[in-house]
Amino acid sequence: MSKPFVRHAVALLGMAVVFVAAFARLIFQAPDGTPFGLIPWDFMSQCYPWQVYIGDTFQAGKFPLWVPYVGAGSPFFINPQSQLYSPVTLLVSLLFGYTQRSVQLHTLAMLFMGGVGAYLLSVELWRGRAAGVVSGLAFSLTSAVYGNLEHMTTTNTYVLMPWLFWTSVLAVRRGKRWALPLLAFFIYFLITSGYPTIILMTLLWVGAYTLFELHARWGEPARERLRLWGSVVAAWALGVGLAAVHWLPIGLHSGEFTRGKPMPAEQVLAQHGNITFKDLWGVLFQFMTVSPLPGSSTDISMRGLYFGVLALVLALVAVRRSPSRFVGPLVVLTSGAFLMACGAVFFGRAFLHLSIPAFNLSRFPASDSRALAVLGAVTLAGGGAQLLRSGDAEAFRLARRTCVVLLGLLLVGLVFLKDLMPAETYNETVLLYTSAELLFVGCALLVLERPAAFTTSLSLAVLLSLELGTGVLSNTFAIAHPIKPEAYALMTARHQRRFTLEGVNVPREYDGNPMSEQSQWGFVEKRFMLSDYNPMRLGRWVELEKRGFTDWLRTGARVVALPPGAQPENAAAFQAALKPVDFEITRYEPNRVDYRLVLAEPSRVVFNEIYFPGWRVSVDGGARQPLLDVAGGLRALELPAGTHELRTSFAPRTFGVGLTVSLVSLAVWLGWVGVLAWRARRRRQDAPPALPPAGAPDAPASA
Repeated sequence: MSKPFVRHAVALLGMAVVFVAAFARLIFQAPDGTPFGLIPWDFMSQCYPWQVYIGDTFQAGKFPLWVPYVGAGSPFFINPQSQLYSPVTLLVSLLFGYTQRSVQLHTLAMLFMGGVGAYLLSVELWRGRAAGVVSGLAFSLTSAVYGNLEHMTTTNTYVLMPWLFWTSVLAVRRGKRWALPLLAFFIYFLITSGYPTIILMTLLWVGAYTLFELHARWGEPARERLRLWGSVVAAWALGVGLAAVHWLPIGLHSGEFTRGKPMPAEQVLAQHGNITFKDLWGVLFQFMTVSPLPGSSTDISMRGLYFGVLALVLALVAVRRSPSRFVGPLVVLTSGAFLMACGAVFFGRAFLHLSIPAFNLSRFPASDSRALAVLGAVTLAGGGAQLLRSGDAEAFRLARRTCVVLLGLLLVGLVFLKDLMPAETYNETVLLYTSAELLFVGCALLVLERPAAFTTSLSLAVLLSLELGTGVLSNTFAIAHPIKPEAYALMTARHQRRFTLEGVNVPREYDGNPMSEQSQWGFVEKRFMLSDYNPMRLGRWVELEKRGFTDWLRTGARVVALPPGAQPENAAAFQAALKPVDFEITRYEPNRVDYRLVLAEPSRVVFNEIYFPGWRVSVDGGARQPLLDVAGGLRALELPAGTHELRTSFAPRTFGVGLTVSLVSLAVWLGWVGVLAWRARRRRQDAPPALPPAGAPDAPASA
């Protein structure tokens, strides 16, 4: 095992220990098996139940194209935030399935993965482990990332950002051919795992950086430039193709939804998903994610900016002292992404919303750009750490002066925040955590007084770990919700992995709130909730609500009959015309519902299930045919009198189109990887044998 590998492994192990210690309340359990804390909000109401549903269907040998348990059914295969096609979700679902605990650990593992990506990116740019450790710690423990722990797809997008930049650097700057299929993989990973509008912004920045790198190689022969351009374009196209099973059906069905469309620019700019310039104080004060300055503020997931005061010192050192050509692009990324996160406050963002409607998909400018700004800043911090590691005397002097200035700012903050913050918040939060910052910066100043390349960089890494861990602690008291043992036991006991007929004919539950937390438990408990789970609400669902079908969807029979060809305009006309049907549901599960029914006369049979293109029926074992769409969005079928066996199944052609593109792309990707592996093996075989070291005795002749 090579020494560089061991050194990197030791560095990453140290980062892992710090990470586990910082997030211990979300990782470990009490002796009775109850977690010390749960990720709340969207995690519990949407993200966790969706992952559980995916795992359950895979473990039952099915693929979750449809979910029948929430709403009157809804197309799960085009839920843009389900992570159904994410490589991690597919792997865990196939091997183990999901529980609440495993989904939470999945989220935290992804968070640490972001730190590893920042480590690799910084090591590649600055050529040193000191740079990697600082960047990795600061990115995995920044409030810009963990402030969105409750929203898995947002977190996923953030943690994949450094991996995309790292593979782009390897592929374009270093000319590593194996990095190109890796870049394609991470583009697929991002698209299938992330939040749609943040994906768009991330790819824009990565694309801009790639163009910068390609421009830097303009002096090379035209043939080499063309080969490189072609390879990069192929990698991007292949990544998009691998993810086609996710985005292509969504695009083809875009007309089916009432959400997911660009809003008017004035509506976007009037929303409050922006970072305001006063939030810049969050770079200095670690508690500001949950205890902001008075006045209008966005929610906790939008305010996160803290990545460590000591990392800020190191970033300033890199900006002032590093001769690297990466400093300029990183400064542009940091400042540009921050301004984009300001949304309506920044004139450039307002211009984009007014001139390019696609940007109006983004309802939360802070969310789609803030982590990019922090990634640029912590990568600069890695450059500053490497300068200190190299023993640059001027870098040490600059770091000391910056620490003195920060001590002054923190002391001034203690004075002025006393009048701005409520007394309780000041005494229990501001005073406590600002004192901790003063301690850490003061210790760093003492360390910097006696420059020693290795011990100084190691000491600063330890201080940064303590500082960031304290920052996590100051915020996760609000982010992590405690749970009582009896409540957790009830929640886990309700999880039914199997799909049964139990409850099919009882009324659906309805609490009046289409996106309430209660309504999402239908995924886990296999109960029937009259609610719309999908972030992109179905147009037919909305139409049925407008026509007065809500009560019938909740309490009506699962099968009724109308006169042949009937097409009632509203629920009143529907109720007046319907006749009861003697029926039995013989199978009810994702993608399939089977019925046995008896009709006294020819009828238009209507099912208490929402219609969507792709539902088909086989009558008495015959060929499959499409179901009908009646009354604004219900499934129906024309049948003659008699006893019938019906098998209704969901197999949308759009899924097949997207899957075909993805499988073809996968075959190409595997072929590309195979060719690169074969060429690498040939190069090793053709390489001349290594010469013995100078002064070593000759090898003995072979017999």
